[in-house]
Amino acid sequence: MSKPPSDDMQDQPSRDQPPLRPLLPAPAGAHKEAHSRRPVRVNACEVCRTRKSKCDGVRPRCSACVARDTDCRYGETEARQIRRRYQELKLKRTAEEELFYMLQTMNEQDAGDVFRRIRTGAKAESLVRHIQESSLVLGLSLAPETHTRYEFPYLATIPPALQESIYFRSHIFDALQALDQAPDMPHANLVARQSNYSKPLFAAEMADPLLSDVKPSQWTAVSTNDSLMRKLLEGYFMFEYPWEFIFHKDYFLEDMASGGTKFCSPLLVNALLAKACVDTLTYRFLAEAKRLWELEDETPKLTTVHAGCLINAAMDVNGHDRPGIAYARQALSMAHELGVFRAPLIGDPKLNDAKVFTAWGVSTWLTEIWLRYPSDELLYPLGFGYTMKALSELRIIMRDICAVSFIGNEAPQKMPWSQVLAYQRRLQACCEFYGAIIMLFDAQLSPLQNDGSPLTETQITIAKEITAQATAQLESLLRIYYLRHGFEAYDSMLIVHLVHLANVTLTRITSIERNPDMNATSTEEIETLRSTLILCLKGLHDQSKNFFLSGVVFDVMKNRLSAENRNLVGKFVALQDPDKDQRELHRSQRIISDYVIPIVNLNEDPEAGRLVNMVQEFSRMSQIG
Repeated sequence: MSKPPSDDMQDQPSRDQPPLRPLLPAPAGAHKEAHSRRPVRVNACEVCRTRKSKCDGVRPRCSACVARDTDCRYGETEARQIRRRYQELKLKRTAEEELFYMLQTMNEQDAGDVFRRIRTGAKAESLVRHIQESSLVLGLSLAPETHTRYEFPYLATIPPALQESIYFRSHIFDALQALDQAPDMPHANLVARQSNYSKPLFAAEMADPLLSDVKPSQWTAVSTNDSLMRKLLEGYFMFEYPWEFIFHKDYFLEDMASGGTKFCSPLLVNALLAKACVDTLTYRFLAEAKRLWELEDETPKLTTVHAGCLINAAMDVNGHDRPGIAYARQALSMAHELGVFRAPLIGDPKLNDAKVFTAWGVSTWLTEIWLRYPSDELLYPLGFGYTMKALSELRIIMRDICAVSFIGNEAPQKMPWSQVLAYQRRLQACCEFYGAIIMLFDAQLSPLQNDGSPLTETQITIAKEITAQATAQLESLLRIYYLRHGFEAYDSMLIVHLVHLANVTLTRITSIERNPDMNATSTEEIETLRSTLILCLKGLHDQSKNFFLSGVVFDVMKNRLSAENRNLVGKFVALQDPDKDQRELHRSQRIISDYVIPIVNLNEDPEAGRLVNMVQEFSRMSQIG
């Protein structure tokens, strides 16, 4: 039996074992070498790296560069390079996924264009950026050049019958004329220097520090591209907001930047972005807005009222105004619950102002939209307050006209002549004013069965003269608009005036064609009418690239052309769409619209001009043919 080791042998470490860790605290300085760390490698500056000299890594200038009095520059560390490359890989993957989604949601023609660019070697990042900043930002990629004057199709000059219009003596038309004059002419320099007259609105940008501070990605899960969404918001406030002033812009942007929820909400932001953009992202923002709408609690909020109106507007331009109106009705009900239409009684002045803004469209005009044009240091107001007041007054008059013309479920009534003249005096000189005048007096000239109060010969003459003058003024405005802006950039209100003028013109052309006595109408008048018709259809076709409803209306108007006029229009406007066969297959199912094309007057049944009925009829006739 072996003898156990003695205590002395236990205290002596084995030759093959490392020294044991001491159990008691070691005195200062002991085991220093065993626990010393490796020296940290200093990132040398570029100068010391080139000279292969020692660098202490002091920033912003190392000691060696200070001693030599040379510039000191530091490059990326290896860790930073790895992180940067990792982020680039993540972005590259995200761009490719985004491009794949875009191709899934595009129509065949646009997807084919993108695919051809991919075949030529275009990168996913550049394609995504191009699609987002071109087709989504309200058609701004199609905005005209700063000093471009557009040429009319068919007849290049202003029709003689329009040259006496007051609008051809305006500053805007003078500025457009100055573009054709020699640059050394003093008058040309004086007029052309005024950017708000000579340059197209789409060349300007919105100058608002509040807009540059917002981060929309904090309010929506649809996109993380704040730059794109700020551009969408800018486009909305410049081109759509003057017609849809349902909320206070400044209060909304202030809360959006600061995170406040009194005048801003995720629901409102998504609804606004759905209305602001076109094509690809519209449906994603709209779907998110509808989802958030369903999640809203029963407590009415001002932002929910605003969002409901915007969802309705976004669905309108996509041909879904019939289901979209339900959101507007719910928003109106909430507005009544909030007391929006009652006198403000609460002590919050901003909330009072926002309610008045929502209800009446006319507050104290505390907001304005300022524009900055290229190569111009000055800022120009959009005149939002004047537009707001004029539109509010116009809509009150239009409401009164509808209340008189459509009483319950009764058939449309012919308005008394004296009342028509009274409405004419109330209407003010704005573009939609002329459409209302044409509508009123066309109804007076339209034959009506059992008309108990037919017009006298003098009244008929007056009605024809007023209608002709209103049509000439409307056409003059649209021609000046085209010379300055063109028709390519997105403008959802443009369709209203183009359709109205196109219908009046086409009706006149049709009546001439059906009249065997063509000698009664001069060749100059016929050519002028054709020029107007081509211009209107070109506008509808150009706008069809921006939103669905314009394309549907264009097809409806196109199908009303005679064979001769169809061939003539086809020389200036592309009537054959490569996607037509596929689109027509689903169009009648996609249209859920009660929009009435103005081919019927106030005395007639609107069902004949309702868009959904006309699309279904044309679809049925196409299948028979």
